[in-house]
Amino acid sequence: MLPSVKERKKNANKFHLCYEEVCKVQNVMPLPAVMAHRKKSVLCLSGDRLAYREWGPILHALSQDRSLQFIGVRSKGAAKIAVEPRAGTVERVPSLQTRRVLLPLMKAIQTCMNHTEALTSVELEALPLGSDLLCNFIQGIKSCRPLQNVSLHRSPIRDEGCRLICRAIKGLTNIKCVDLSGCGITARGAMAVAEMLKYQKIQRYSETWKQTLRGCDPDVDSLPGLRRVTLNHNTDIGDDGAVHLVNAVRDDIFVKALDLQNCGVGNTGGKAALEMLQLNVSLAVMDLRANKNINSELLTQIMRRLYMNNHGASQKYHWIAVSCHQLPRQPLRPKLCIHPKLQPLLKNTSSLKLDLLATEPSKRWVVILRPAGLSRLLLSEH
Repeated sequence: MLPSVKERKKNANKFHLCYEEVCKVQNVMPLPAVMAHRKKSVLCLSGDRLAYREWGPILHALSQDRSLQFIGVRSKGAAKIAVEPRAGTVERVPSLQTRRVLLPLMKAIQTCMNHTEALTSVELEALPLGSDLLCNFIQGIKSCRPLQNVSLHRSPIRDEGCRLICRAIKGLTNIKCVDLSGCGITARGAMAVAEMLKYQKIQRYSETWKQTLRGCDPDVDSLPGLRRVTLNHNTDIGDDGAVHLVNAVRDDIFVKALDLQNCGVGNTGGKAALEMLQLNVSLAVMDLRANKNINSELLTQIMRRLYMNNHGASQKYHWIAVSCHQLPRQPLRPKLCIHPKLQPLLKNTSSLKLDLLATEPSKRWVVILRPAGLSRLLLSEH
């Protein structure tokens, strides 16, 4: 039975209820991935496998929403320039990677941010956002006062997009964390981030000065503004970009975490970070791991200085785990043992299919081969 007009108006501002009603009207089943976090007021969606027709109810409910606290739209693959699929092409492009979906998606997110009072976090991962699409998102950021966390992880916005984001965020005091990891940012983009940090630093020092004039002890932790900037896996930042960022937080007592994993930083940037930490004792996280050009002894000195500055206390700002694809991999060389009773089959079998599955390094492979392309895999202890 379809809901009445009165019920639809009542539930229009709640994403999951609105989505269910739109699906009923269109006579389609609600997607389990969309309804998975209904009780938490969270939309966490991996959109690679969604067809174009499945986006309609989602976008309608998202544009009407006023209840979601977290919006996350992710793509598993590498983001490419948004294109329209051509007829007769062999390569299949996910609908989320096309402007046909991205443009209404960004407009729906912008509309949601313009009116919501509940949204605190937005994550857009591996989406090919051009300048026009990014402008819609930035307009939503400016109007969303409860928003605290913004992530464009693996979205190739590059230096120009980074500059637009930094220009918008530097005047906002509600944003606490910005994640621009893997966005193709170079030293020029790092300079834009440094300018944003300097601007907010001046504004917050001005506010603390006003509090001292009133005879109050300024509470640094209560002042609004950025606390964490994450730029991991932007390999073109290099020493030049790292030096700009380090100089920006040299006397900044407000920013607590700066993440620069796998950013092409060498000993020059590492030495600048170590000198900065001797002056700035309020920075809790200065993450330079996974930078192959930094001397291990220098990195150890940086970690020791951070420990001394924080007096070994437990951290409020966590350390982001190093990505698995950035860790050195040991080649898997399993030991193959053919069952003795089946060894004669090798002489009479022209084709055998062997499937190796990853297992724990404490175990070895025992493979039983069968004719007709079948195989059986057993595990035994060393």
